[in-house]
Amino acid sequence: MNILILAQNLALRLSLAIALFAFFSGSVEAQHHSEILATDYGVSVDSADNTMALRRALKACDGLKGDRVLLLPEGKLRFSTEGLGGARSILEIVGSSDITLDGQGATLLIKGDPSNMKFFDVRDCKNLHFKNFRIDCELPMAAQGRILSFDGDGRIELEIDPKFPLPDGQHVESIVDCDPDEGLFLANIDLYSSAIKSITPLADNRYQVNFKKISSTENEDRFRDLHELESVMPGHRIVMRFYGYGGSAFHIINSDDVSFEDVTVHSFAGMGILASMSGDFSLNRFNVKPPEGSGRLISVTKDAVHLSHMRGKVKMNDCHFQAVGDDALNVYAKMRNVYRLIDSHTVEMIFDRNRGWQGPTPRKGEVLNFWRAESLEHIGKAQVTEAYWNSGAKRFLVKFSDPLPAGVSKRDWVSSELYLAEVEVSNCTFKGMLARAAVFSTNKVVFRDCEVEASSYSGILLTAGARHEMQGPAPRDVRIENNHFIGTGGAAIFGYIIVPRPSSSAMDQIVIRGNHFSEDVEMSKLRLKHRRPEWLHWSAAICLIGGSNFELSDNDFSGYQTSAVYDHVSRLKVEGNRSESTSRIVLNNGSGTFADDNENLSVDVGAEDIDWELRYLGITR
Repeated sequence: MNILILAQNLALRLSLAIALFAFFSGSVEAQHHSEILATDYGVSVDSADNTMALRRALKACDGLKGDRVLLLPEGKLRFSTEGLGGARSILEIVGSSDITLDGQGATLLIKGDPSNMKFFDVRDCKNLHFKNFRIDCELPMAAQGRILSFDGDGRIELEIDPKFPLPDGQHVESIVDCDPDEGLFLANIDLYSSAIKSITPLADNRYQVNFKKISSTENEDRFRDLHELESVMPGHRIVMRFYGYGGSAFHIINSDDVSFEDVTVHSFAGMGILASMSGDFSLNRFNVKPPEGSGRLISVTKDAVHLSHMRGKVKMNDCHFQAVGDDALNVYAKMRNVYRLIDSHTVEMIFDRNRGWQGPTPRKGEVLNFWRAESLEHIGKAQVTEAYWNSGAKRFLVKFSDPLPAGVSKRDWVSSELYLAEVEVSNCTFKGMLARAAVFSTNKVVFRDCEVEASSYSGILLTAGARHEMQGPAPRDVRIENNHFIGTGGAAIFGYIIVPRPSSSAMDQIVIRGNHFSEDVEMSKLRLKHRRPEWLHWSAAICLIGGSNFELSDNDFSGYQTSAVYDHVSRLKVEGNRSESTSRIVLNNGSGTFADDNENLSVDVGAEDIDWELRYLGITR
């Protein structure tokens, strides 16, 4: 009997132990994979404004440990820019980690004035994931219509589409022309508000735009160019942007391990993603494009993805960008200038234009590189021991562990090795950018298996120097492979160093291999570049200025009189390229080797002087 009772007690204790183990194991499992329903905090498709409810749900995530997944209800969720008490952020995620926001197919619709607004304001976070939702704005980003008449002296008559009206008193940030059929940006005019003299209503959705003449040689040249388009511009479609810079759907600062999956931004006043001082980003099927069948000719009003001072790696795969109001992708850091040499170990540095954000203060242990101001020739490097920002003088004081490299002088350029994100872009589609598909001022870039069509300027821009807000450093170790470039407004691949005498060592190891370049003859006829074949940085498929160890191999060219131009380039290798018709490759002020297997491509060495200063064909500011 005692033995039976003992066995029963043992069995009872064993069952209790198993139950307790299962309970605590489940708790630990739940702790590591918590799911939070946003509906439990008031998020609803029936709500006129879900801002406060989603803020509560995000705050609840911070109160839990382990990986958390915040689930939104499927459907249309409305958010208002009103009632924020002057705040310019709708949703803030600050100091959080290990959170996934899963929209489950929801559309996040923003009501009210979207200007200078951040939808997601993310700061000091780690391991954040955004997936399965769309962002759109209730108010349109632009008016749309057609050009009725065009006078190169400064007058345009427009007819506005009633579906995309110009409201009374609406500020117009810029006016740009588009092709008559698909509405892809042409940018024969890219007329900013500073150049608009007046917009006068006529009748029946018709308006007359008068723009200012700007007294400079460059702009006078543009006005002469535009007279050539007086017979061509009528019938072109027109976009009148209401917004420029200022806002972003995702504003991300000092955050790491951030990913996007199946996220689409249909419209926003500003950028899709604006990130800085962050690292290790992954974008899979991140799209910035108007909704299918909407008739909209613009998505975001500025860059789709704008990444400055990034660390680690940036990977983009299977993304789609269309009708973007500037560049689809821009990855860079800001270079600074040596302002004053204090002693052998200390300098003052300044951001040359001395306006806007000055960039991050160098950290202890950070390695800075020095470049000659007139050429971007590399001088040397030094490691930081101490640095601070003098807000009154607007200068950085930086001390180094070792003496400064020999030959460093005032005005020389300075870049950081910390903010050199490696970038990999694959299987992406870029169609109809107002500016470029991608801009790179960083090292270790792979751009492959993408389609780039109808960018108004270049398809890919590789750059460093005084223009473009002192982006830098010069790109190095760049591989552009197996892409298709179709009908870009400028050179499909354009690389240049914006200094007086670009060094042949500025850019390095630029490989262009296995791509197909197709000129769109009909689209070209609608652009000014058709009338300026001597501007080779617009009419050639490739134009690279200032660098060494370049390769051009196994590419196909169709529709180009000049396929590639290289200037101030050393150690160029050209082999296995083909042109559908007779074309040429130009090498000026440089050296290279040319294999015999290039088909229908002659080589002109030192053929002509090239005025490579970038000129925008049309009116800008």
